[in-house]
Amino acid sequence: MQTFEELLTLKVEQLVGTVDFKIDVNKYISELVEVPTGMKALADPIEFNKTRVDQELPAPFYTDQSQFIESEAAQVDDAYFAALAKDFDLGCMRGINATLAQFNLDAIILPTDALAPLPAAIAGYPLISVPLGFQPDDVKVLPEMPSPLHSQAPGLPFGISFMGTAYSEFKLIGYVYVFEQATHARLVLHVCIARNFITLSSHKWSCNMLANLG
Repeated sequence: MQTFEELLTLKVEQLVGTVDFKIDVNKYISELVEVPTGMKALADPIEFNKTRVDQELPAPFYTDQSQFIESEAAQVDDAYFAALAKDFDLGCMRGINATLAQFNLDAIILPTDALAPLPAAIAGYPLISVPLGFQPDDVKVLPEMPSPLHSQAPGLPFGISFMGTAYSEFKLIGYVYVFEQATHARLVLHVCIARNFITLSSHKWSCNMLANLG
């Protein structure tokens, strides 16, 4: 999509997401029937984490709650509503809608990654992701810093996404079905996972046997 780079550069979705996170968390907590911890808003878990750093923010992965803090400071103001309108224009009107119309497409196919769902999420449009393969064994691990999540690593599974306009779920399911029947990618993945599981299980059994013999 031609607006994708603009969407990432302007970071309007980041502002919208930051404000929405606070709104949604506060709404969720307010609708709970019972809250044993006494929390009433996003500010409460932030303070809870600060007083229990060893348990709630263990190193090296979860020491940062900057997204919580940034969201707590965010406000529903004119900047938010402007970002919301720009976000919808880039992701929906000049994004998915314009791309489908310009190239006379029934759907958009793209690799599944962290950014793939972004336009569909903005527009409220359907997106289906299915297995496609594994990253090569010699690929570099990214990010290099300690992280609970990696975007790139040896043997990391990845998928393919099918994205459409509003109420196109029926068509997308049909496209995905045809794709899976033609490629059998899901079955290949199952075989690979099963083989790896058997290999790991055999290695663990051998280690246990050697330990018992020792």
